[in-house]
Amino acid sequence: MKDTSNIETVSVGHGEGTRFLAFGDDSQFMNTVVYAFAIVDRSNHRRADRRIRKIKDKFRIAPDIPIHCRILFRKEQREKHGLTHMSDDDARSLVRMAIVEMNKIPVALRYAYMDLSDLDMGAEGKITLKHVSDDSTIDMPVKYDPKGFIGLLMQSCFAVSPDGREGPPASECQIYTSEDSTKISFIGKERKRADKWYSGFSDIGARENTVFGIEPIILKNSASQMLGVADIFAYLCSHAMEKQCRDTFFREQLGKIKYWSRATFLLN
Repeated sequence: MKDTSNIETVSVGHGEGTRFLAFGDDSQFMNTVVYAFAIVDRSNHRRADRRIRKIKDKFRIAPDIPIHCRILFRKEQREKHGLTHMSDDDARSLVRMAIVEMNKIPVALRYAYMDLSDLDMGAEGKITLKHVSDDSTIDMPVKYDPKGFIGLLMQSCFAVSPDGREGPPASECQIYTSEDSTKISFIGKERKRADKWYSGFSDIGARENTVFGIEPIILKNSASQMLGVADIFAYLCSHAMEKQCRDTFFREQLGKIKYWSRATFLLN
């Protein structure tokens, strides 16, 4: 039996000395929920940032307006944000250009998704939590909320082999996530911000008697151009993985991303 009496938590996600930067955002389309990361070597970050800025300049998107597909692909949102000069075709062209440029850097896609179609989203269940120190358990109520699952998907993105075959693990990344201040009930009776569920624990690749405590840095979407790339990646994935989506554009563009890995989250 594993000795859990002296488990140490090693915080990851904030480290400025890590080799990689991971920028994450979420997307939901119909029954598909996705969390996606754009992961770049720290030495290439500024080059990637400049290329996204040039793409924005080409489409006359003001510096203070983030790349956000919810805006780009909806006419009423484009009008609201001063992008009346853009069309649906322009939005697709921007996505194509972003993928071409990010492949050159390169920037890797890491995503996790789940299908909500078999769940009653108004239902409630329970989850049994086990304490690492003494294996004691406690049952907690769970309300099926897509935004709650997004937090689990974010953590699932780093359930990868520590040898780097699927890209860098959490311990090698400084992790940035787009903020979501929506108050939700998920696990337990307390309501809290959706982005508070992004923190979690993992023992994958951790030394004996240690676990990684994943603590991302939460940013406004406009704070980094790379969060815009993460938004594009998440939007592509949610549409491409949705069974009812008949628009082949999203699957085609997802297939053009050179470096990627994926996880499927299943609720038992």
